[in-house]
Amino acid sequence: MVLDELNDNAHRLQLISDLNRNYLLLNRLWWQTERKSLARQALQLSVRTGFISHFVVEGEAMAQQLRQLL
Repeated sequence: MVLDELNDNAHRLQLISDLNRNYLLLNRLWWQTERKSLARQALQLSVRTGFISHFVVEGEAMAQQLRQLL
């Protein structure tokens, strides 16, 4: 709920870096709860904005997810 509110504010204020950070946190939750289309959107935003390395730094579980999404 907190991240949803943060995302709403980041969208409204066009804070792309904040959206990337929030999506990085939400991504694991979305992936584990079978909301893979949302996880894919988070990855696509990170590729467009140069935040892809933040996904990679998260470790092997994230690396596996990236391989599946790509």
